[in-house]
Amino acid sequence: MENLIRVIHADDHAIVRNGFRSVFETDAPYIQIVGEASNYEQLYSVLVETPADILLLDGVMPGGTTSDDLPIIRNLYPNLKILLLWMFANENSLTKWIHLLDGQLTIGCTNKEDIIYAIGELMKGEKYFVLPIPRSSKKI
Repeated sequence: MENLIRVIHADDHAIVRNGFRSVFETDAPYIQIVGEASNYEQLYSVLVETPADILLLDGVMPGGTTSDDLPIIRNLYPNLKILLLWMFANENSLTKWIHLLDGQLTIGCTNKEDIIYAIGELMKGEKYFVLPIPRSSKKI
């Protein structure tokens, strides 16, 4: 059995939080959601109250911005590993986020196997980066 990985999941969509919880319970029971937040105010409360290994963070969430809040979170919780999820981001945001994560793991939109793998890599101190591939109606 693998060591328990404690995750705080911050996403403003309940269906996404519930989906990740279900995936971890079914496919990776060693990954446990120990706290959830749907906005930055809730996130700061959960971070204060809940020890965690990883913050699974939506790139766009109410009550703050990733660009403003990421440095605060990293300063307050330097040992917390951050897995940044985003579906839509412009080049400026991505560049800033990559810089703010400074060697931490950043991931784009992907599948459940990649998320589980990415969490494992992050826990080992590895870097992992995925850019979503734009969908096209043209076949290659």
